[in-house]
Amino acid sequence: IEAIDELALSLKVRVEPKIQIQAYTDDEFLVLDVSDNGIGIDERHKRTIFSAGFTTKASGTGLGLHSIANFVIASGGDVQPLSAGIGKGTTMRIRLRLTSVTRKDIGDREVSD
Repeated sequence: IEAIDELALSLKVRVEPKIQIQAYTDDEFLVLDVSDNGIGIDERHKRTIFSAGFTTKASGTGLGLHSIANFVIASGGDVQPLSAGIGKGTTMRIRLRLTSVTRKDIGDREVSD
């Protein structure tokens, strides 16, 4: 939401907020793509946005994305920022490793989580 507000302020126009979440599996991963139509990510920041203390905000701590990345990576997954640049929005791709735990679903057939 803040990225969308930042884009609206930089263009001095009203921007209709759009956030889309897609979930799918890819091999051994659950993939979550969270996309917005916000300010986007400068190419030079794509490698540093997950660093402790990195922020582009005047009042930010730079710990939010850092904490999320640490959690996801520690669980065997990864996080990838996808953006065509400033003014182009962003997709954060989060890949979480699937487990091989088997359970019974409502129809009594076995499914893998």
